[in-house]
Amino acid sequence: MESIGRSRKIVNLILSLEKYKTFTLLRNFLKWVGSTFSGSDGDKNSRGGTLMSRMAKDKLIAYNSEIFEDGILQFEENLRDILDMCKEAKVPVLLGTLASNLKDQKPFVSVPGNKYPLAENIYREAQTDLANGDSDSALNKFIYAKDLDGLRFRAPQKINDIINRLGKQFNCPVVNVFQEFNNASPDKIVGDNLMTDHLHPTFEGYNLIGELYFREMERNKLLPEFGKAQLTETEINNLIDPLAKISVLDSVIAKYRILILKNDWPYSEKKTVEYMLKLFDRNNFIDSTALLVIDNKSSWEEAHRNAATFYLNNKDYNNFIRETNVLISQYPFIKEYYSFTSEQLLNAKLYNKVVPFLLKGYKLFPNAFYSKWLGIISLSKNEIDPSIIYLNKSLEYASNDAQVLFNLSGAYLKKGMYKEALTTIQNCLRVNPSYSQAQNLKIQLEQKVRQTR
Repeated sequence: MESIGRSRKIVNLILSLEKYKTFTLLRNFLKWVGSTFSGSDGDKNSRGGTLMSRMAKDKLIAYNSEIFEDGILQFEENLRDILDMCKEAKVPVLLGTLASNLKDQKPFVSVPGNKYPLAENIYREAQTDLANGDSDSALNKFIYAKDLDGLRFRAPQKINDIINRLGKQFNCPVVNVFQEFNNASPDKIVGDNLMTDHLHPTFEGYNLIGELYFREMERNKLLPEFGKAQLTETEINNLIDPLAKISVLDSVIAKYRILILKNDWPYSEKKTVEYMLKLFDRNNFIDSTALLVIDNKSSWEEAHRNAATFYLNNKDYNNFIRETNVLISQYPFIKEYYSFTSEQLLNAKLYNKVVPFLLKGYKLFPNAFYSKWLGIISLSKNEIDPSIIYLNKSLEYASNDAQVLFNLSGAYLKKGMYKEALTTIQNCLRVNPSYSQAQNLKIQLEQKVRQTR
């Protein structure tokens, strides 16, 4: 609908031709010619900077108008095609209804001059009903006001009707996100509590969606076996929390992006750079770093590296760990993130905090460093068997590490393996004859060995 009209047949024809390079070349040429002679670059700037402002072509679409019904039909037929293909390929499908901000997002545009009331009037009536304690009537009117909104950025209820109907027709489970978002909201009407804007959920909202789909997959046996049929609430939260790699920097970037969104069309007229800089309200290094990302002067990865360095220099190790976890979560294949973090935490003698990074690094990039420190830390916790395994593994990568040999000898000693301990400490002293602790341990071990003869 952005460029080639409302006919679904034409859209599908164009999509089917996309696989031919000749067609793609011709399309790109025509697009270039059109933009060259129409001066569309200037027009794009006048329409605003956000995706919403660029995408909206028919900005006003009256409720139940011909264009409105075309959109409903297009959605239904597209979804039907998807379900047909999945059914043919025997791919299980979950459907979900759509939620949007009902209570705290007034209609963008009221369309006058048709048989329906103005959206803004119905919205005000809903607010009045809510203030008077009639939440059921308020909910219905908030939904109606959203459906009457002439700017179609929130799905009308007819979309949810289609989702429910096709779910039954194709025997697909339907996750009722719309109802559950309302149930989880004050007055049973979703608003800013779970929505950042008109329809994008907050972090808590996305967590709720994830849990709803998880539960439905669990009920329909679409999950891998976890060893038991049902997971408890605590177990689900334990699965979710380690995956929530969100740092303060990410939160500030998100806050700034939402500020930009809500200070552009259709929320308001586009604001000047000077006005926006005042809104951003930079108070510290993290705020300034976030703004560099927003302004495309820093990549997301570079910003998180800089934030990690900032926290490290200030000995704020908890936030340093959070930032490096964010980077590792996004780029698990970059080995330097594991080694650098491990080295810094070892330097700070934060042995408990370093273990997860050592384990991850050892699993993905096994080497002498990770196995050495896993062995030493295991030994310090009196976990003798793992320490012997890790320290021996470290020697396979680097056989002349006196520190590894010294600790391995100590592990054998605690295990009662005196001969192995003596042999190992002798090897340690061959590598480093001046190792005083090793010399003392060798004397003790020689006595132990003599006593056991």
